[in-house]
Amino acid sequence: GVETIVVAVEDLVGGGGHDFVYRLSIVPAGGKTFSLAMPQDAIIAPVGGRTLVRIAANRAGYDGPIRLRVARLPEGVAMSGGEIPQGINTGLVTFGGTQAGTGLVALVGEATIDGAGHVRQAQAPDFDLAQTQPWLREELAISAAGNSQLTADWANADAAIDVAAINVTVGGKAAVAVKIVRGDGVAGPVRLSLVTSQTVPKKKVDNKEIDDPDKALRAEAVIMIPPEASEGAISILAPAGIARLAYDVVVQAELLSADGKQVIATTYTAVRRMSIVDAAAE
Repeated sequence: GVETIVVAVEDLVGGGGHDFVYRLSIVPAGGKTFSLAMPQDAIIAPVGGRTLVRIAANRAGYDGPIRLRVARLPEGVAMSGGEIPQGINTGLVTFGGTQAGTGLVALVGEATIDGAGHVRQAQAPDFDLAQTQPWLREELAISAAGNSQLTADWANADAAIDVAAINVTVGGKAAVAVKIVRGDGVAGPVRLSLVTSQTVPKKKVDNKEIDDPDKALRAEAVIMIPPEASEGAISILAPAGIARLAYDVVVQAELLSADGKQVIATTYTAVRRMSIVDAAAE
């Protein structure tokens, strides 16, 4: 029969008034929801290349997909990766620039939970000023600047390749080709490695928890593209113990010095979806 609740907030040092602002939120006990967290509050998207941002999904009773979009994205900046799949707690998003530009954007997650729409803005890590102006944690500064010395794309890229899923059979593998373009006057080997949205399961060894490679979606090997070549293929393994889910993947490309000991430039492909499927019954 409770119809009204009065909430009192008291400052520990006795201050009060209109200049003392607090944010209160009320949600049903046990309700399903989620929040999103960003690892930084500013990113630089190189013109001609891409940078990678990981988005952490903190789920509370909701395990479904979370759609991602960026509000107020500057002209000339493109995003790839538009969803955190069901059952996954990490989203992969890349930003690339075709021309110089800057702006303050908001990375927004949307989901339909029990028939109702839920919208949450991703928050950056806390900092001093955000203690009094918490909305600043929801602002992401983005700048497209400079010229990337290296570009990487899926070799069979077409208008729809960024959202085309790769199906991999449990216990099998899939080879994906990546093409790279070095900038004018730039030479050197390029190292390819795989980045996935999977949270790798743990196992105990000598009372210590370590990653369990038998359940990790991973590259069969790190691939090196020699200076005279512009394409390489990376083989992705789906071990027998992996969960039957959809994961997002990108390939990281690193331009190395002639001796292979120093990273000169780093870029990424666009995000692609990789679905783990059971072998077809014979």
